[in-house]
Amino acid sequence: MGLEKDGDNNTFAQPPPEERFRNQLEQLTSMGFTNREANIEGK
Repeated sequence: MGLEKDGDNNTFAQPPPEERFRNQLEQLTSMGFTNREANIEGK
């Protein structure tokens, strides 16, 4: 299902936060929180 293994261990590589939390970041932007870096960091 498009999942890629991370090296030889059994963990899967996760996409960057910008992709994983795209919907939440769009919601924050629509509410006026336009500092994308701060939104990603949770500040």
